[in-house]
Amino acid sequence: MNLKTKVLWRVALLACLCAPPASAQILSVQKVQACDQTTDIKLYQLNLTYNVGANTLYFYTNGESNRLLPNATAGLTILLYGSPVYSTVFDLCSFNQPFLCPIQPNTQFNITVNQTLPSNIIGQIPSFLFGLPDLGLQSRVTIESPTVGNESLCVVTTMASPGAASLQSPVAEWLSVGLLIGVIVNGLISFVKSLLGDGNLDTAVSTSSFPRVTDVVLFFQYVSYTGQMSLSYPELYRAFTLNFGWAMGLMNLPFIDNIVSGGSSQNDTTSAVSHLVNIMKRDAVLPMDTPANATVDGIKAYAEALNVPTHYLFLRTLLVFVLLLALLTVLMFLLWVIIGLLAVMACLKWKKLRAYVMQWPWLYIGYASRLALLALPPILTYACYQYLNPISTVSTALACVILVLYAFLLFATVFFILKAARQETLFTNTLNPLRYGYLYSSYRQVDYLFFLPMLVYTVAKALVLGLASNNGEAQAIANLCIEILFGIALIFVRPYPNAKSNFFQCIMSLVRVIGFALLVTCATVFAVDVATKTKLGLALVVLHSATGVLLYILMVLNLIFGILEGRKAKNNRKLAPEEKQNTDPDGSIYSARSDEEVPRT
Repeated sequence: MNLKTKVLWRVALLACLCAPPASAQILSVQKVQACDQTTDIKLYQLNLTYNVGANTLYFYTNGESNRLLPNATAGLTILLYGSPVYSTVFDLCSFNQPFLCPIQPNTQFNITVNQTLPSNIIGQIPSFLFGLPDLGLQSRVTIESPTVGNESLCVVTTMASPGAASLQSPVAEWLSVGLLIGVIVNGLISFVKSLLGDGNLDTAVSTSSFPRVTDVVLFFQYVSYTGQMSLSYPELYRAFTLNFGWAMGLMNLPFIDNIVSGGSSQNDTTSAVSHLVNIMKRDAVLPMDTPANATVDGIKAYAEALNVPTHYLFLRTLLVFVLLLALLTVLMFLLWVIIGLLAVMACLKWKKLRAYVMQWPWLYIGYASRLALLALPPILTYACYQYLNPISTVSTALACVILVLYAFLLFATVFFILKAARQETLFTNTLNPLRYGYLYSSYRQVDYLFFLPMLVYTVAKALVLGLASNNGEAQAIANLCIEILFGIALIFVRPYPNAKSNFFQCIMSLVRVIGFALLVTCATVFAVDVATKTKLGLALVVLHSATGVLLYILMVLNLIFGILEGRKAKNNRKLAPEEKQNTDPDGSIYSARSDEEVPRT
């Protein structure tokens, strides 16, 4: 093959890669959401199809108004990552269609539009985007009348190729949950080995290698956190972060909706209209209580993308924490009863079991405190968000009470830790690691005070996300500064007990710094073009996916090594009686396979 032929083949291949595939020539509605609180029009059907090749737009809607709307107009705006690329207004009286001029009350109307769009629209959309999931293309449809002060209908549709994949996937969500379960199993293995061996409850709690449950949950909270800032995100990255919303307590569970909203889910209509695609008929899916549009961003947009009502984010997170605490209480109580029965029956080392029974309540308090510490970032974030966006006086007062309780718990724990350290009983008293170890037991004894900057770091990030929810640039820059300072502290102090933990904690810190540095470029002040912003989103997805894979590998290795160490310890216990029999009166031990004397122990 000569040089000219090779060049032609490469040009053809590049053209195939850059051109949108055949299935991507048609973009249609994938999701519909309301963008206001209007109750004037009920929407029954909606179809919006954009033919990329022909550069034509087909629009059809069917609805019913509950009031007279004379001289109504329909507005259509096409947005790419929240920035308008095309906008037009249709005078409904110019249409030769019934019940449109005026729109009659309690009468169904239809709007049908076929329009050729300007050729510059497709030029504003980079061609490589058509091969990606979560294209980031939206359309905003409105109907308004000059006799009505506000819009009578406002919906926003997400457009993509039919059947296009999305980075928001139940598979990714369950993989993240599976990682957490694997780390919990590793912790249980370490806990059981310590109990059955020579360890005590305090060592059983503190002996756990990286990654721990805390490390995994905090990483997923960080990824979810990065999707909730008020930035102009690439759509594919926001969709990716939705897989980890559960770590922040944002789970779309109907029974939680019923409890929080007093028995009537605030998001029923929004959930219904989210499945309205390509002329899929529904009965009266509007009005909606949860608005969502392309101009909404931050925490509100993130919650709405998960079909979670934004009215009660704090109460929802608090309820998830209470349910997990109740589950932990039941499990710990059952284990306490079982160990108590074993101690009474004396089927094992009953003295050790009796000590466990006495210390078990403190162990429960320690685990409950760890759970409360993991719940601190979402609870503090959404409490601050609710303070800025109050729903009711009662919910705001409840948020203040919970924050006061958190402050009391943390200040009391810090006080007792410092008091025990002054008395030099922080590590010698076996109860202290059980009661207060959730703050300091992960660090070296000489660096136990590192829990103070860790607390400041956690609280600062939650406050930035909750209180600066209307300023994405401030959120991104502040988080970047916080992560850099915390990373420097990790590198210089190296507070963890072994080199492996220090190394991987520094790696995690570096990932967070890079992540926020990339997010800073999404700020509107930098005016990054769509193509560059999409590539930044892909880089963020790859960065965090690779970190998740690394955590998975470490979890599996820890599981394998834990099982092997358990078998080795079991074999050593079996060999102990044989070694005792082979010990001569003066204490020398002889090998069963050799006549050579083994040095005395």
